[in-house]
Amino acid sequence: MAGETITLLHGTSSSLVEFILQKGLKQPYLTDSEELAEYYAGVVSEDYGGSPVILKVTVGTAALLFDGCAMNEPVGYNGLKSDDLMAKISEEYGKLAIIHPEWTTRSGRDVLVSVPEKEYQISLSIVGSCRTNEIISPDRVERF
Repeated sequence: MAGETITLLHGTSSSLVEFILQKGLKQPYLTDSEELAEYYAGVVSEDYGGSPVILKVTVGTAALLFDGCAMNEPVGYNGLKSDDLMAKISEEYGKLAIIHPEWTTRSGRDVLVSVPEKEYQISLSIVGSCRTNEIISPDRVERF
């Protein structure tokens, strides 16, 4: 893996762990928050059975992408409820529109901000989540 790497967390179910440790992760969503990883591990465990498990994933930062889904429907964490986080997101988009006018378009009176996919740090810092379209090989995944 060339370039800078980062270790992030991925929440999953114990029923999927052995497969992941053998085959890797396909296009995972990742977080730097243990709280969010626990939340998503609980959701996956409800869907697939088993118990919540957190994995550590080492990935090249060049492969990380902005998580627009989490920005549109955030899960509250760090003491913030979803509504509070939505207000923070709106405020951050306002700042981004000023800093990066090239990312904005107008729709009537609204200003829309389209964050480039490679700007993973934005969603990671605001909602604690980013994603990758890559397959993360098993040698870069371990139990937390």
